[in-house]
Amino acid sequence: METETKKSFINNTLFNVIYKISNVIFPLIISIYTSRVLLPEGIGKVASAQNIVSYFTLVAALGIPNYGIREIAKVTSSEKKRNQVFSELFVLNFISTSICVMLYYIMILYIEFFHANRFLYIVSGISIILNYISVDWFYYGCEQFSYIAIRNIVVKIFLALCVIIFVKEQEDYIKYAFISGIVSAGNNVFNWIHLKRYHVSLQFFDISIARHFRPIFTMLATVISIEIYTLVDTTMLSVLCSEEVVGYYASSSKIIRVIVILLTALGGALLPRLTEYYHKGRKEECENLINQVFNYLFFLAVPCGIGMFFVSEYMVLIFYGEAFREAAATVKIFSFLLYVLTFSNLFGTQVLLTVNEEKKLLIATVIGAVLNVTLNACLIPMYMQNGAATASVISETVVTIITFIYARKYFNIRLLNRNMIATFLSSLFMIIVLSIINHCVNGNIKKMILMIVFGTLSYFLCSIASNNPMTKIIKRGS
Repeated sequence: METETKKSFINNTLFNVIYKISNVIFPLIISIYTSRVLLPEGIGKVASAQNIVSYFTLVAALGIPNYGIREIAKVTSSEKKRNQVFSELFVLNFISTSICVMLYYIMILYIEFFHANRFLYIVSGISIILNYISVDWFYYGCEQFSYIAIRNIVVKIFLALCVIIFVKEQEDYIKYAFISGIVSAGNNVFNWIHLKRYHVSLQFFDISIARHFRPIFTMLATVISIEIYTLVDTTMLSVLCSEEVVGYYASSSKIIRVIVILLTALGGALLPRLTEYYHKGRKEECENLINQVFNYLFFLAVPCGIGMFFVSEYMVLIFYGEAFREAAATVKIFSFLLYVLTFSNLFGTQVLLTVNEEKKLLIATVIGAVLNVTLNACLIPMYMQNGAATASVISETVVTIITFIYARKYFNIRLLNRNMIATFLSSLFMIIVLSIINHCVNGNIKKMILMIVFGTLSYFLCSIASNNPMTKIIKRGS
């Protein structure tokens, strides 16, 4: 039974990684294409509109995407309770989305600031409307990661094809915004069709939405605080700088968040499984799982951050073109986010939510959000997109430290071990190899390819030579 449970978690993690890969690879491909067609100004316009929409989408979701996973995971064994929880959360989501849709369109129709690009904002608002039928949290709670991954790949392929077919000129930025919004409806439509397999039915009697108010609003405040790092950055850049600067920031952010999402995918399947273990009193199994994931993340995050720092300039020029050269330094700064975002997701979103400590996660994120806004106000006027990136790195580091301190009160998270020492040694050797390539090789494409290939080889070979425990675990397929 224990072996089956372990295989189940490994399969969930594998499909979650596939899901996250599709969630970043396709948008990155689309970003590379649209950046060359729409140029920094067009990308900046769409990013600014989507940024405003994101505020309303966040509030409309009410924190249910994370809260729903935990609550569904608690009642998966009972179809009656599962339907009750699903119905309660759906009703809450419907009410909040209705309010947000109304407020958003009133805002863009009557506030003069939005009139210059009113049609762009009207089109971008589709994303808020689609939140009515957003139920991904149900499938996460039921650990249906294979379905989520396959469905997402199909939809993302369709999105990429639509963008390539219809976005041809710099003036097509509104088409791009429309396609980005409407195609995401595919995920939600598939979700509702697929619900029949789980005998899920909406019920409007014998439900109590009031019992969710306290935890869900705490979760909402936490989610808003977390998202302030990315949303406020873009908002303040839109106000204080030009649309080109927003374009540089948005493009560099996409590159780095590709790696972050891939790394956090390794721990993305933790929440439903940790919730199950914790509520059954299996604390030792929780600790083993958390420490195993932590070691995996540390082993992979350190070389990824180093590699991204070295290849950032060449990656920007190859992917986005000469028009985005200003974004290269921003990507270098963002490379440090690989460490802090990876572990803040583990300690905060995964561990603290498992033990029902939304309030502690909220405290950490509010502190980080206030710090982020303060630093943005000081750094953006002087350093523009680089100032915003620096503010994000500092504030996220503070959040990671706070969530780690809280997480250690519940579980024994072992930091100092052979894995960390061996990882540092291998990373030092990798830095030497990358520095040599950087100084001895000419050509952007050649440099980037050689750095990725030999940087990866040098790190893993040195890890094997130094007997890093993680290489043995990975080799066993554990």
